[in-house]
Amino acid sequence: MAFVTDDSSVANKIAEIEGAIQETNSRLDQLQLAPPPKNPAELAQQEREFKRLTDQLQSLSAAQQLQVALGSEEQRKSERKCADATGKKMKIFGFREVRVRFLGGFEVTLLARYYARSQARVEKGKGAYFGLMLLGIYDHCSPALASEVAKLAAAMNSLEDARSQLSEMGIQLSVKQIAAIAYQFSQRARLRQKADGMGISASLAGRRVVVSTDGGRVRIRTNKRGKR
Repeated sequence: MAFVTDDSSVANKIAEIEGAIQETNSRLDQLQLAPPPKNPAELAQQEREFKRLTDQLQSLSAAQQLQVALGSEEQRKSERKCADATGKKMKIFGFREVRVRFLGGFEVTLLARYYARSQARVEKGKGAYFGLMLLGIYDHCSPALASEVAKLAAAMNSLEDARSQLSEMGIQLSVKQIAAIAYQFSQRARLRQKADGMGISASLAGRRVVVSTDGGRVRIRTNKRGKR
């Protein structure tokens, strides 16, 4: 991955994304001026193209806002506090290119500050993007996309079904990627629950508490002969 130390590169990246947004808007305008559909097949094709372009526009617009945040001085100060909180001497090794996938399903290459303890650890890839972490970006996925992936992974019958559903939405992820995103999302949710006290602000002493569980998705096992 490329490293950049000149802050003007962030401005160039923002301008690059703005250019892509203008180009996408131009394609949308051209599609709106296209002849009306004459049959169901043409209408379906137009719908898919509208969705593809609007998904791309969503991804680019979100990427632009994210890049502005990552390049700001306020964000740098927050990153510095986060790095210092680790208890280790973390240094900034300039901006590094990183790809982020958004809810629209498109990946956009952005620039984020890379922190590491030494140049040797940088070369081994043992650093951190505190700016991305502070904005809830893990596994190269935006928070909204990670939430959608985790929801489908839990709701569908299998991860393969979740992959198929995401593919229909224009989001191309492998089963392995879906499993990793869903697992990390659940881990962060558990940590958040512990930090917030599960939303219980008062004692339950003297109260009647009802706990229920849904076993509809639990595999039913039967006793079989032989080794368990």
